[in-house]
Amino acid sequence: MDLKNLLVTAMPKTTCNAVAHYVLDQPELYISLLDLVEYGSAVQSIKASWVIAHIRLLSPKFSEQQQHRILNLLRKTAMGGVRRELLRSLEGIELDELIMEELLEIAINWITDMDQDVAVRYLCNRVILACSKRIPELKQELQLIRQLQLEKNGKFP
Repeated sequence: MDLKNLLVTAMPKTTCNAVAHYVLDQPELYISLLDLVEYGSAVQSIKASWVIAHIRLLSPKFSEQQQHRILNLLRKTAMGGVRRELLRSLEGIELDELIMEELLEIAINWITDMDQDVAVRYLCNRVILACSKRIPELKQELQLIRQLQLEKNGKFP
């Protein structure tokens, strides 16, 4: 299976799951997916990030091992779909303290950015809620963000 070529064709969820299982059987391909997110075409980047998010559901250890690189990719990309999937790939895993702090900073910036995709802002809300289990004060901050956005825009996220 040639990932580079596969990730430019139509990919229904069943294909995405099949690719995720294939990568689980050949773990060295996980790095290839990360490379495609970073260096591939826009289509390859989006589809590779979708597969990475699916892999996290099947085996979180890959995201845990590559959380530094995923965070760097998250910082670099401007594509909403890639941001959404990379955020999903970091959800529910054990994050290093510094990674959690940086992810939290990104999430707070993006949740308050009304130009950001709604799905990205929604995931940022979930990231902040998850982090609030370790940092309880975040619940109050999130409540203030919600209140300000509701007053300013009439909606949240």
